[in-house]
Amino acid sequence: MQNEYFASWAVPELQRIRDTNRVKHNSRSAQIFHPAKAQDAEAEQEGQSLPLFGSTSWTAQTVGPNKRQKTQKEDLLCYVGGAVWALDWCPACDSTANNEEEPVQHIAVAAHPGGRTKTVIGEIVSGPAIVQIWSAPYATEAKASSISNALPQMQLGICHEGGLTWDCKWCPSDTSIQHIAGTGALSRLGLLALVLGNGELQVVAVPHPKAALQGLDPMLAHQDGSEDSSVSGVNAALLVEVPPVAWLQASAMGGSLPCVVEWLPVPPHDLLLVGFWDGSLAVVRLQPSSAPSTPDSPSLQSSQESQLRRKAQHDMVVLTHFQVEPTPLRAVAWCPPQVGQEESLEQRCLFLTAGHLGFLRMWDSRDTSRPLYQRRVSSISRLLSLQWSYLLDPPGFLIATDDGGIVYEAGHPQEEGQSWQDAHLWRLESDKGGHGTRNITRESRGANTGAVWSVQCCPSNGLVAYAGEDGEVAIFKERMLQDNRMRRAHTTVAGVHAKEEGLELRSAQYYTHHASGVYQASKPSKLKGLAPEVQSIHRVRWSPNGGQAAWLAHGGAAGLVWLQRLGLR
Repeated sequence: MQNEYFASWAVPELQRIRDTNRVKHNSRSAQIFHPAKAQDAEAEQEGQSLPLFGSTSWTAQTVGPNKRQKTQKEDLLCYVGGAVWALDWCPACDSTANNEEEPVQHIAVAAHPGGRTKTVIGEIVSGPAIVQIWSAPYATEAKASSISNALPQMQLGICHEGGLTWDCKWCPSDTSIQHIAGTGALSRLGLLALVLGNGELQVVAVPHPKAALQGLDPMLAHQDGSEDSSVSGVNAALLVEVPPVAWLQASAMGGSLPCVVEWLPVPPHDLLLVGFWDGSLAVVRLQPSSAPSTPDSPSLQSSQESQLRRKAQHDMVVLTHFQVEPTPLRAVAWCPPQVGQEESLEQRCLFLTAGHLGFLRMWDSRDTSRPLYQRRVSSISRLLSLQWSYLLDPPGFLIATDDGGIVYEAGHPQEEGQSWQDAHLWRLESDKGGHGTRNITRESRGANTGAVWSVQCCPSNGLVAYAGEDGEVAIFKERMLQDNRMRRAHTTVAGVHAKEEGLELRSAQYYTHHASGVYQASKPSKLKGLAPEVQSIHRVRWSPNGGQAAWLAHGGAAGLVWLQRLGLR
């Protein structure tokens, strides 16, 4: 179902950028290889050179949550040119890309500019950067064999001057529009919220890549909406400037710099939850406007900022902005609807925060003087990722920590009509002030595995994927049990390690499993920390367009985005 609230948010006039110097990514090709035989470390290796914005596929053997079940699958690899810190699938699925039997989905990727060895959090970063929009196949179980014939393509580069992109999130519902009545606007793929390094929060109406190409250069576009296939890499990329349809600068937040954003998960998706590096949090409303926004104070605007504000079609209204803790907020999440209720005021007001102090807190935007509920998940580790899911057994929250742990907390009213406040007040009393372990389960990656940067539960099949500093991606599906003896081993599905020859890609068959974590088949390292060759994985994201088998995308320090089709089979 399409979202009518944003029906008038048209794609602004585009400007094509032909200067490839705007692409501040590593232009050197990535050398990738994987062992020909999983059990033989000295086996002949198959290598390949992958150019910037290039993609390839390779066949790998994988296993499901039941590691005795083995299948052959096609993995897809994309080289995006820099460390990946923002990654999200578009909920819209284009069924007309090639034909009705081969639909295409899209994914937004933001890689840090090449050559930047370190970015200090909480400091302003400015300069040219892009958000990449890639197309990827969407194959059903019946059409899985067609994957190898449809490689991912970097179809659109959205240029901005924000230095880098800390986070990007698509509006949760399908906001694609083929045509807006009464306008000459291009077809819209969706609405994308961006958190930029210069402190700006933007919402961009992303044009459909085919429509953008045909609108800008109709003589260069083929009937299928693609450019000349003889040109590849960065020279073939369609780079455009897309003025935001709504925009908020750091000065509107008292100088606080944003780091994470989440859309309200229920229609009309008109609220954004924004976390900041200084530990504050804001609730921002997206408000359609009949006239372009005007600057709040000319003294705060440069000429470029004033021009950007004049082009903004709609408004961002800050409903509340308050301090949560004195250290950075790494993750924020809206509370889901109550049991038995499709819509309520609570779901527009209640949300959770997690950050460097190790506290999980629940807040009500109507009274931010104190949290409704808080629990110190860890006194020695930082909380880096937070997600709630109905599909967990029982439903609850997944929290990733920087000491290699995954923490689960049962977090949903269990009875129809019971409010979030009632459920958590009961929990506080039963757990003696919130310090008990009745509703907490802890998973561990194992010793010396480093931070778990990202964790997410698949919306279609309930598989949980996570990844982090050890450069490995693992999945599991199980009840959240407190008894370690009852837990099943997790399944490692991918790993990236740097060697002299290039980037070594390790599939599931490379690894062996242990009940308390995941370990690789080679000899364990004697180092107390992580090996220098490890390429950390920063983000894992499940595609919302799937069934029992869904696409998992993950990317990190190596500049690769790895797409894998995983399921319960």
